[in-house]
Amino acid sequence: MRDLQNGNLAAAVFYEGDWCMKTINVLAILPYEGMKEIIINAAKEFEEISLYAYVGDLEEGVRIVKERSDDQEYDLIISRGGTAELLKKELKDRTILEIQTSFEDVFHAVLLARNYQEKFAIVSFPVIAQRAKELCVLLRYDIEVHTIRSEQEAVELLKKLQKAGYTMVVGDMITALVAKRFGMNPVLIMSGRESIDMTLRQAQQLAVMKKKISGECEILKSMQQTLPVHFTVLDEQGNVVESNVKNTEENDRYLAFVRENIELFKKKSDFYLERRFGKTIFIIHSARREMDGKTLFFVYGRSVYMEVPEKKGGIFLAEEADSEGYVFESSFGVINSVGQAREAILQCCDSRLPVLILGEPGTGKDAAASSIYHMGYNRGGAYFIIDCELVTGKEWNQFFEKPTSPLLDVNCTIYFKNIQALSSVTEKKLRDLIEYTNLCKRNQIIFSAVVRRGEEKCLMAEYILNRVKCFLLQALPIQQRKKDVKSLSVIYLNALNVELGKQIIGFEPEAEEELMNYHWPGNVTQLKRVLREAVMRTKECYITRNNIRMCIRNEIFLAPDENVYNINLEQSLYDITYEIVCMVMKQENMNQKRTAERLKVSRTTIWRILKEHETDLQPKGV
Repeated sequence: MRDLQNGNLAAAVFYEGDWCMKTINVLAILPYEGMKEIIINAAKEFEEISLYAYVGDLEEGVRIVKERSDDQEYDLIISRGGTAELLKKELKDRTILEIQTSFEDVFHAVLLARNYQEKFAIVSFPVIAQRAKELCVLLRYDIEVHTIRSEQEAVELLKKLQKAGYTMVVGDMITALVAKRFGMNPVLIMSGRESIDMTLRQAQQLAVMKKKISGECEILKSMQQTLPVHFTVLDEQGNVVESNVKNTEENDRYLAFVRENIELFKKKSDFYLERRFGKTIFIIHSARREMDGKTLFFVYGRSVYMEVPEKKGGIFLAEEADSEGYVFESSFGVINSVGQAREAILQCCDSRLPVLILGEPGTGKDAAASSIYHMGYNRGGAYFIIDCELVTGKEWNQFFEKPTSPLLDVNCTIYFKNIQALSSVTEKKLRDLIEYTNLCKRNQIIFSAVVRRGEEKCLMAEYILNRVKCFLLQALPIQQRKKDVKSLSVIYLNALNVELGKQIIGFEPEAEEELMNYHWPGNVTQLKRVLREAVMRTKECYITRNNIRMCIRNEIFLAPDENVYNINLEQSLYDITYEIVCMVMKQENMNQKRTAERLKVSRTTIWRILKEHETDLQPKGV
């Protein structure tokens, strides 16, 4: 389990295990990292509260409460939405305080979503859904609002919405996670500081709370430790009834993974999948059985020893992305989640053909490959990444030719990136593997190559296109998909709001114009970098034009010399003049006098141009 507790923060938050003379011990189970940071900061103002904050949703939140209760006695529990409802249902003898979602919280999310240019709906648990319905009636917004009561209901509903052409949903954390699983774009409804302060004030008023549940029945029974497999019995809620899995870090990850996949086990009476934990690959088999009127799932995990490359050099096994980590950088394939690119990704996921991804640097090729793996038919298997720019002959031989290679026993996804960098010797080895070992039939294979105009063709890419039956995916530069910039910016802004604990509603119209007009030579990688800096600079509800200009201006001064003349000629002469002044000043080490001499203008003219653009640069030689 991920231990996300923060300690040693003022008087309200303590390291786990520290002794304190506080009035109330409070356990907070929160749906995302940003809310955890907000409640920790808010708790500093309540001296009588000792706060222990964790991130978890629904069954995961219940599990955290039960595990933490073994180590620490809590007077009350704070949570939100469906998790709070589930905690009240599961822990009836505990005091549960629910963080209310205000009209303002829903209003922020809806305002942000209304900037999106495709169909969207609101999907959430009853409390938040009711707030959303009242808001839409009050403001006369024509937005569909749907109520769910479980993750399974969310899955079924989002399937229907996706078929109906909806590409974005506004909702709570469960809705966001399910939406990402189906390749839809989520906007998370976040609770603001006011709602959290109100909940903490309620906790402050509690003088006496019930103590830890006495006489709690022990569910787990000891298992035969000599069994050669991991054996676990789960109920329909994913609770462990019996298990022989020993308490180690690697086994904890295994057990958490088994419980997280309870919905998959429900779909079939017998289910198989494979997963790597630490240095061991487990082949997992679940069997659904009815016993005494209850549905139980018997899960067997058989370990297989294989030589797994470490994450160094040119070959490594990608760690499984944390399914609950709703953060900016790990949101896989978001570049491919709008417009025509989304449709192409979904087609690749449904096909068992190899995939070839071509595009300029920074166009999201790695994210596209990750999307194909996570949403494709082989998402339960291992995901190997081979960087052809870094791989050595020794690594290649060890990975592909030794009898202990993972490729000989496990159905894998293998991503060959940067195939344009293959040496002639390694390229021949890869061709031989494709032609003589059925590599593309035994595994899910993804290739990618960097292509630039005016450069030599990639011979390996041509071979794959001409000799291998494959699916071609073009990762287009932003210049060729300018209409997607606004929607992409909304998606990234929502992710940054969650990660950084912000509540930015959107962009001023002039700021949107700046984003649309800039030529983005670094493509999506540069767009993400600019938006992150803009969000960190912004203190208000909207990102301003000056903020975007400042961030793009920093990109100009950080640009390498060989790209210094990459000027957007579609902008006004006024802005082109400013970019030229900035570039020359960079070359002259920010010396205003030498810049004026090179451009054959006065220093006063240079100062005026910089002043009119409100630059915060400090030129030398004034």
